[in-house]
Amino acid sequence: MATAERPGAEQRIVMHDISWQTYQRLLDERGERAVPRICYDQGSLELMSPSEEHESNKKLIGYLIFFWALENGIPLRSLGSTTFIRENQRRGFESDECYYIRNESLARGKTEIDLNADPPPDLVLEVEVSRKSLNKLKLFAGLGIPEVWRFDRTMLTVYKLDDKGHYEIVDDSVNLPGFPVKDVADWIARAQTTDETRWAHSFQNWIRQRNTSKSG
Repeated sequence: MATAERPGAEQRIVMHDISWQTYQRLLDERGERAVPRICYDQGSLELMSPSEEHESNKKLIGYLIFFWALENGIPLRSLGSTTFIRENQRRGFESDECYYIRNESLARGKTEIDLNADPPPDLVLEVEVSRKSLNKLKLFAGLGIPEVWRFDRTMLTVYKLDDKGHYEIVDDSVNLPGFPVKDVADWIARAQTTDETRWAHSFQNWIRQRNTSKSG
């Protein structure tokens, strides 16, 4: 059975009872093209073609993450929508953005990440312009991803993986402590009224002023 959703330009199709071999074939046939993004979780498969709004939001949040790490001296390895696969679990995903932070040194310089030997990303970002389809939290928990961020147009929600392998909502990021989680929607709105260079510069200045006031 398949379900499809088409709000605006974004398209999501979810199919069930799909074999691992079919998932692998779809990845091979798509090749190096950026779309569709493909996620697979033990028989359930999602194909997603993002909208302009989706791509803009994920890029803007990516800028916020980068400048926060830059101004606070936090090591960062960005891997965007890299395809991660764990064959022995029959799981694979392509997030909107993902980062190695605490494990940055383990991912540094690697051209391929093997989840059978390497740790998963420390932080995964998912932007939801349309109603979510595949249960990504179940997928991410199964792969042991410590932290997931979800942005749904109005707010950013941070999920932390607990000791029992379940996500709990937290107020602060584990990997980027102090990050202005509650202000992300406001910063995204501000980006609609100016160019991205000035917008990013204003966020950078805001961080510097914040850090100065904390140390003063």
